[in-house]
Amino acid sequence: MAERPPRLVRCRNGHAGAGLPKVFVHNGTGKLGLVGYWDVVAFDEFAGNPRPTRINTDVVRAGGGAQAAGAFQFDWSEDWAVIAGERTKLQVAHFTLSHSRAFMVRVYPLQTHEMLFDAHNRAFAVLGGVPRRSIYDNMRTAVDKVRRGKERDVNARFSAMVSHYLFEAEFCNPASGWEKGQVEKSVRDARHRLWQPVPAFASSGELNDWLETRCIALWGEIAHGKLPGTVADVWVQEKPLLMPMPRPFDGFVEHTKLPGPLRAQRLQRAVFLCHATGPWRRNLRVLHTF
Repeated sequence: MAERPPRLVRCRNGHAGAGLPKVFVHNGTGKLGLVGYWDVVAFDEFAGNPRPTRINTDVVRAGGGAQAAGAFQFDWSEDWAVIAGERTKLQVAHFTLSHSRAFMVRVYPLQTHEMLFDAHNRAFAVLGGVPRRSIYDNMRTAVDKVRRGKERDVNARFSAMVSHYLFEAEFCNPASGWEKGQVEKSVRDARHRLWQPVPAFASSGELNDWLETRCIALWGEIAHGKLPGTVADVWVQEKPLLMPMPRPFDGFVEHTKLPGPLRAQRLQRAVFLCHATGPWRRNLRVLHTF
């Protein structure tokens, strides 16, 4: 077998990602075969034989790995915590790896692009890499307009993030949350695993640190259900198959404008917002408000 040039393989820095499908050509017959998907029969020297006498276990294992690192699901929820002595309503970002069911939870004050991008940066760092595919609902920070079937007008800033991490973004049909049922279940389970009793911390940063540590600890306590071992056991096998984590995505937009009375007022308001929200907006660039 000889590997074809990986024109059909998503690449980073000229190298094909681990576990991705590759096109092979049979040296004797010239027939092509696709290797890398679990539901595609492995293509080997006996591809032309309806009853192969030998099975390439390495290829089958690679196919299973491609499925293992296939997708993650994302969703927002709303929950409450006590921050600096005050009961605070929070926007909670949930990530779930579809194969290992490893999950990550992080809180924010709003569901803005900046919060969404930071949530992806943090989740991929904790999960150990980037899956090849994602499943979202039709949230406003990702979809500008829902069209017929699966067609979407995708937000330009969201598309920039997807292109940066090199994964494919898929969107559920309207009112079809079951299409991302794993993360929907994760949201429900988190209510009694993380939010009961109501957590209390001095700052949102301390709460996020605790959530990260608690989520990783829960991986080792929760049985996977379909595969032997815990969520952590399956994640250890899945982690090497994820795409490498690039530098964090910087999704901020800067505009250069001439000074004026109205813009000076907006600048003062933006600076006040930075100070008022503290660590929530520590990466905010003021010129983005113009």
